[in-house]
Amino acid sequence: MNLKTLYKLIPDIKCVEGCTDCCSPVYMLPSEAKRIGVEGLNTKWDANYDCEFKTATGCSIYENRPFICRFFGCSEHGIFSCNKVTGNLLSEEKANALLGMYIDICIKSNNMPSGEIGEAMHRHDQLMDLRGIKLQRLREGERPTKFIVDISDQVKPGN
Repeated sequence: MNLKTLYKLIPDIKCVEGCTDCCSPVYMLPSEAKRIGVEGLNTKWDANYDCEFKTATGCSIYENRPFICRFFGCSEHGIFSCNKVTGNLLSEEKANALLGMYIDICIKSNNMPSGEIGEAMHRHDQLMDLRGIKLQRLREGERPTKFIVDISDQVKPGN
């Protein structure tokens, strides 16, 4: 399976216009990074843990956004769920299956030795943990000026 085919398996969901709550840094494949002009395998972020492509009106690269951005909100439950979207949402089981397919593509396309794959997946897990903390705080109505002060030593902005 390739990335374009995987993108087609993600349900078409509708976000609330202007919502950018999920615009956090993400891990991506080299082909995705190249397509959007990012050096490295994740987007950069600011002190509020906002993605470098977030604007006042939404995502500046929406049509070319990476898998994780496309995938966010398409699941009924879990870290990729969002209570602000509408559409045909995936069960947690189906969402996990799609995420597994993406991880397989990551492993195959990067041609990494197993140690580097583990390191890349650990980095991805750190970003997802931070995103989950940000989203949980947003869901609880918290709007701190810095979402990651208490965990800033885990993943540094811009890395």
